[in-house]
Amino acid sequence: MSPKPASRRTLGLISVLWPSFLTAVVATIIFFAFFDPLELGQCTAEAGSCRLGVYSIGFLGFWALTILTSLLTCYFRKPCEKG
Repeated sequence: MSPKPASRRTLGLISVLWPSFLTAVVATIIFFAFFDPLELGQCTAEAGSCRLGVYSIGFLGFWALTILTSLLTCYFRKPCEKG
């Protein structure tokens, strides 16, 4: 039995999530190479936050931002309807 081909929607979702994940990984590495997570935690209301928590929040923030930019790119690549 051959595998079922992926739907267009699934391919679109993967084409947004996977590159944005990789970009968020790189952005997190570069950002936290220059900024200490414990010092950033002291600037916010979460003074008792741990290093891993700040890394996680930073990664999720970068991922959300890159998902948004990828979605906007996909949206603006669609051809305009003439009407």
